[in-house]
Amino acid sequence: MKTGRLLALFFILCTSALFSQNPVEIGIEGDPNGYFQIYCTNRDFCNYIVKVDAKLGPGMKASLNLPFRKEVRPGRTDLFRVTMNNTNTTSPIKYSYTYAEGCIDPVVSPDFIYLLPVGNGKETEVFLPGYVRTNEKEPDPKDWYAIGFKMGYGDTVYAARRGVVVGYTDTVQTKSGGGVSMVEAPFVEIVHGDCSFGKYEMLSGVFVSPGQSVEAGDPIGLAGGKRDPKGPHVRFSVHYNTENTADGNNRAVSLAGIQWAYVPLVFCTKENHKTRISAGNKYSGLQSDSLIMLEMNKSDIKKWKKNKASPRSLTLKSGPQYQGSTGKSYDEVDMKMLQIPDSLTKTTEGLAGYIRAHFTTELERTRAVYCWITRNISYDVENMFALNFYEKKEEKIAKPLKTGKGICENYAALFTDICSKLGINSYVIEGYTKQNGMADYIPHAWCGAMIDSTWYLFDPTWGSGYVNGGTFYRRVNNENFMAAPSSFIKSHMPFDCLWQFLDYPLTNQEFYDGRIQTNTARQYYNYQDSIRVYLKQDHMEQLAASARRIEQAGIKNSLIFDRLQHLKLEIEHTRQNNTIDLFNTAVTDYNNGTNRFNDFIRYRNKQFMPHKTDSEIRGMMDAVENYFNDAKSKLAGVTPPDEKTAAMMVQLSKSIADTEVQLAEQRAWLKKYFSKPAAERKYMFYENIQTKF
Repeated sequence: MKTGRLLALFFILCTSALFSQNPVEIGIEGDPNGYFQIYCTNRDFCNYIVKVDAKLGPGMKASLNLPFRKEVRPGRTDLFRVTMNNTNTTSPIKYSYTYAEGCIDPVVSPDFIYLLPVGNGKETEVFLPGYVRTNEKEPDPKDWYAIGFKMGYGDTVYAARRGVVVGYTDTVQTKSGGGVSMVEAPFVEIVHGDCSFGKYEMLSGVFVSPGQSVEAGDPIGLAGGKRDPKGPHVRFSVHYNTENTADGNNRAVSLAGIQWAYVPLVFCTKENHKTRISAGNKYSGLQSDSLIMLEMNKSDIKKWKKNKASPRSLTLKSGPQYQGSTGKSYDEVDMKMLQIPDSLTKTTEGLAGYIRAHFTTELERTRAVYCWITRNISYDVENMFALNFYEKKEEKIAKPLKTGKGICENYAALFTDICSKLGINSYVIEGYTKQNGMADYIPHAWCGAMIDSTWYLFDPTWGSGYVNGGTFYRRVNNENFMAAPSSFIKSHMPFDCLWQFLDYPLTNQEFYDGRIQTNTARQYYNYQDSIRVYLKQDHMEQLAASARRIEQAGIKNSLIFDRLQHLKLEIEHTRQNNTIDLFNTAVTDYNNGTNRFNDFIRYRNKQFMPHKTDSEIRGMMDAVENYFNDAKSKLAGVTPPDEKTAAMMVQLSKSIADTEVQLAEQRAWLKKYFSKPAAERKYMFYENIQTKF
C-alpha cells in the first residue's frame, strides 16, 4: 500500500515530492473561469486505484462527493474539479491521496492454467516458501500462496503467463522489518490481462524491462538463490488487490483495507496438463502452444508464430535496456560492475581501483560509478530533511559506504569523489528541483561531470528510485544518467547558473514559468570559458563570483535566499580566516627572522668559527632581512577584523622595528669587518661581545 503526501494549494500546488517521480501523482491545473482541475498522472504500466480526500476552504466546492476513489490507467486521468466562488480567496485546499497497484474488484479465476517457469521438458522439484513480512505496517496477505521451483543457478526462467512487465529490481537488497531480516534478490513483476500480478523472485539476472510485453513461455531472467538455504531456485506467486466495495456515491471507506490476495495456482506440466502441484514432488515443464496462444488475438498469434520461427537474441539486463547519448547499451558495464567483491566497496579508493582495472573509457567508468551507487545506496527516509550542504565532504562520503543509506548530498558527494579518483572532472551541484510543474521547497544536490570533453549532468539520487508513504522503492532509471543540460534544466535548477551548462542560462523566474526554450536574444554566456576561469580562481574568488551570479539570476524563493546568505557569511568567514592566516604567516616570518638573527649572533660570539666565506656570512644577514621584509609586507595586507587582532598587529610591527634597529647595527659592524684585512679582523671580536636578541 503506497500513501501520497499531504499537499496544499494557494492557487498553486505546493508539492512535497522528495525526489524522483512517484509512479502515481496528483496534480492541479487552474482555469480563468474560476475552477481547478484535479488530475492524476500514472507513469507506470498498470492500473492503480487512487483515493483522494480534501478539506475545502470557504467558498470552495468539489464537483463530486469526497473522499473520491477511482481506478486510473497509465497516463493522465481527470478526477474532479474544485470551484472557487470567490476568485480572490487565499484559503488553502489541503488534500491527501493514497494509491495502490491494481484494479477495483478484479475478476481473477483460480482455475487459469499457468506454465511452469522452467524450460520445456526441464524437471524441477517444488517447495512452498513461507511468507516474510518486510514492513511492520503491511497487512497480512489473504490466502498466502507461492511456489519455489528448484533450478540450476543461471538457468533460464520463463514467463508463466502473458502480460506486461511493471516492476523489477536488479540488485540484492537486505531488508529488515517485523523483526525479520531477509535478502531480496532481483525479481520481475508482470501484470496479466485480469489485473493480477505474477511475481518471479530470487533471480540472478533479468532479460526484460518495465513496459515490455511478454508472452507465456518467453525468457525473462536467470535463476538465482545460490546462497539460499534451499539452493538455486525461482519463486513464483500471483496476487491481486482486494478492497472494500465502493458505495453508491463511488466512495470507499479507506484504501487502507487493501490486501494482496494470492491465487492457488494451477499448472500445465508434462505429467498432467492441469494440476495443482505439491511440495516435495518433481514436475517437468511443458510449453503448450495452445496455452501460450490462449490470451492472444489473431494478430498476436500471427506475430508470435513469426517470432517463434526467428527467435530474438537475449540481452541480460541489470535493469532496463539503457542507452546513452552514444546509443551504446550499458548492459555489459553494469553486469561487470555488479560483480565487484564486497571487500572493495568499503572505500572510494577500492571502488575506483576496481573500476580502473575493468573499464577503460571515461563513459564506461562514469557509468560504472552510477551503476554501483544507484543499485547499492538506498535513500535515507528518516533523515531526508537533514540536508546539510556544509557538512565535511569526508563525512558525506563515509556515511553511505558504511550504512548503505544516504540523502542527495551523500549520493552526489560519493559519485563525485569516485569520479575524481578516476581522473574524471566531477563537481557537486546544489540547487532546487521542480516536479509536476511546481518547485520543491527543500534543496537538492546532483552532479556535473565532463565526459570526453563535454559536460553532462547526473542525479544518482533520483536515478536510484523514489520515496512514497515513508518507504524507499528502488527503481533504477537512466533518465538521470549523462543527461543533456538542455533537457535536465526542465527539472533541476542550480543556485549558480554556471552549472546549468547552457550558453543562454535561465533565470529563476523562467524556470518557475517553465520557459526553458533557448533565448538567443539575451547576451551569450560562454559557460565553458567561465568554468575554466572558475577552476583557476582561489576559494574566495569562487565564492564571490558565485554570489554575484546568484543575485543576478534573481532571488525567487527562500532556498535561493538562504543559499545566498550562507555564501555571504562564508565569504566573510573566509575573509576573516584569510586575515588571521595572513597575520599568522607574518608572525611566522618574524619568528623565523628572529631565529636566523640569533643564529648570526651566536656565530659572531664564536668569532665566526667554524669558518665561512664572506658571502656566506653576508647571506646570513640577508636571510634575516628578507624574513622581516616579508613579515612587514604581509602585515600591510591585513585588515584587522577586531580590536584584539589590531593590538597584536601593533605589537608585531613594534617588535619588527626594534629588531631592525639591532639588524642595522650588525650590518654596520659587518661592513667594517669586511673592510679590514684578514689579519686585523680578529681584533674586532674583542671590541664588544654580542648577546642574542
